[in-house]
Amino acid sequence: MTLVRPARPDELPALVEHPGDPERNAATRAYLTQLLDSACTRPEWWELGYDADGTVAVISLPAENPGFPVIGFVGVAPAHRGKGYATSVVIRGTRVLVAAGAREIRGDCDAANVAMAKAFERAGYVNFADRLEFARAL
Repeated sequence: MTLVRPARPDELPALVEHPGDPERNAATRAYLTQLLDSACTRPEWWELGYDADGTVAVISLPAENPGFPVIGFVGVAPAHRGKGYATSVVIRGTRVLVAAGAREIRGDCDAANVAMAKAFERAGYVNFADRLEFARAL
């Protein structure tokens, strides 16, 4: 990444789109809405990272849950995956949360998201749990 700057809420939805996957896009937008509407994240923590070509490559949204601070959201634009940006923003998000007083930080990702799991590991995080997610339409 050549430049990092604070992110604005109106920029977020377009940065996390997954081409051809409307179900995943809807879930991601719902999660972002929940995260941004909660009191657990501070806009001054949000960052956008740019590739050397000037395009937005990655977004980071560190947050605080009631029990512990978290790497709340990391999104890497499809054209920029595989360049190590996810690891970079996990490290940056960790620094932001430590500066805010964090003594332990957690993060999670979908079990199938091997790249993000590796990014957490490269940033010094240790996997301590497996999770299952359930939903019920009402």
